Amino acid sequence: KHTKYDRIEPLKEAELLKLYTIEVERHHIKALMIFLFLCSTGLRISDYNQLSDKNIDGELLTITTQKTNSVCYIPFYDDLFFRPVELYNKMGRFPKMSGQKLNQTIQEIFIEHKLTRIVPTSKTGRKTFASLKLIHGVPAEAIMISLGHKNRKSFDHYIGLDRADLLKMYKSKSILD
Repeated sequence: KHTKYDRIEPLKEAELLKLYTIEVERHHIKALMIFLFLCSTGLRISDYNQLSDKNIDGELLTITTQKTNSVCYIPFYDDLFFRPVELYNKMGRFPKMSGQKLNQTIQEIFIEHKLTRIVPTSKTGRKTFASLKLIHGVPAEAIMISLGHKNRKSFDHYIGLDRADLLKMYKSKSILD
């Protein structure tokens, strides 16, 4: 059962973009960059903490996940919402942090910057990646490969779409003229 994921909300596009521009206290910078990297890749914190330069293969990040032993192929290039390469370069590669410390620090950052719609955790990054990639038109099957999901039921627990997101998806694929 994955019912515990049902309460984890993804970030909206505007919230994610805001996080790239906020200024945080010096001791919060590492946590914010790791959190944004999780949002940009859909990785679990446990898999992120196993990353090294060897996982980078051109424009793909390839990793075998600890939880499911699945090989994941994750886009490793920057666009408007997902900036894994920029973050990788800023972080000085892959600094480590426990999930508990990341959750605590990212929640402090959200409170400090009045981002109160959700209570973020490291799993918020995974759900943000899956939901926004789907909204942006990436097929579910491709996102599942990046996340390491073997079936649609597991994947669907990570999708957090509201009515506005659903309408945006339809309009982006509609022939209006």
